[in-house]
Amino acid sequence: MKAPRRGRPPKDPADRHEERLQIRAQTDEKEEFELAAKAVGMTLSDWIRQRLKACAKRDIRRAKS
Repeated sequence: MKAPRRGRPPKDPADRHEERLQIRAQTDEKEEFELAAKAVGMTLSDWIRQRLKACAKRDIRRAKS
């Protein structure tokens, strides 16, 4: 009898993030980002990604005006 697979099931290819961004932050900045993410029930990565996307769209829209 085969042992059950352990760990997280594989992600759907459409849900995978292919690139990695690295930033450096002060400890207090990171703690604040973590608190904000937790407050809205998101992971830190998802929270940062959502906020950056919104800012990028806004800045692009403003630059075209």
